Amino acid sequence: MKALLSHEPGGPETLRLEEVPDPQPGRGELLVRVRAAAINYPDVLIIEDKYQLKPPRPFSPGGEIAGEIEAVGENVEGWAIGDRVIAVTGFGGLAEKILVPARAAYRLPEERSFEEGAALLLTYATSIHALLDRGKLEAGQTLLVLGAAGGVGLAAVELGKAFEARVIAAVSSEEKAQAALEQARIVAERLVRDAPDDPGRHAQLGAILAGLGKKEDAINEGKKAMELLPESQDAFDGPQATAALAEIYGWVGEHDEAFRLLDHLLTVPNGLTVPTIKIDPVWDPLRKDPRFQALIDKYAPKG
Repeated sequence: MKALLSHEPGGPETLRLEEVPDPQPGRGELLVRVRAAAINYPDVLIIEDKYQLKPPRPFSPGGEIAGEIEAVGENVEGWAIGDRVIAVTGFGGLAEKILVPARAAYRLPEERSFEEGAALLLTYATSIHALLDRGKLEAGQTLLVLGAAGGVGLAAVELGKAFEARVIAAVSSEEKAQAALEQARIVAERLVRDAPDDPGRHAQLGAILAGLGKKEDAINEGKKAMELLPESQDAFDGPQATAALAEIYGWVGEHDEAFRLLDHLLTVPNGLTVPTIKIDPVWDPLRKDPRFQALIDKYAPKG
């Protein structure tokens, strides 16, 4: 079989593609034909001898894989040739075949691609541990994700939206911002499908679509949120749906509609307040319009 081997410390340019013997599964092992392998930051460190794990050379990097079982070792139960699996291997993934302890393998559902499976475990497990095990993230909290367009960052954006936090994705370019928004869109659409009568989920999806430049779809989601939670039926939470639509109008360039709703929201109980709109970045698209300062002057506390 072919394998990409590290013979000496260095960058990717030091790796060599070579023929090596096929491995044979031992007791408790699976022989997996690799169909996809993820590349993570530890894969760079390990070939430079900067990682805590230092395999004897020559070795193949590649810390997580997805593939199909080609052979099953002794004392292995529950697995069969042809089963689709994913696993964190630490190294060895950049080869055509790899030995995986049966206890470390997870089933890959038929509806998921090998590429999706290979990119799942390290990034999502890291984010789950950080956000849930350590951070105790809850719905309604604000989550700031730095480096949100990287592997762990995108996983954190997706998980944050899945647990219904308000996610702020910090990135260094517009291209990376679009990548983070696209990841959030996937989750937001799934949440709406799961609970089509939840106005908050429609409002969140609308805000994400606005960021992606999908103007009509964004406005429609905002209007759906207002339809499900009108102020006439819920004076406490209704203004929140109205505010969500106002935000969407601001981000898609419909400033007349945004200011019309803002003017209303500053007059109703549980609507918006001047201190809030002065500091909340969701209103940034409106700040350069003279009407924004005019609203602040109009509703600012006197005295």
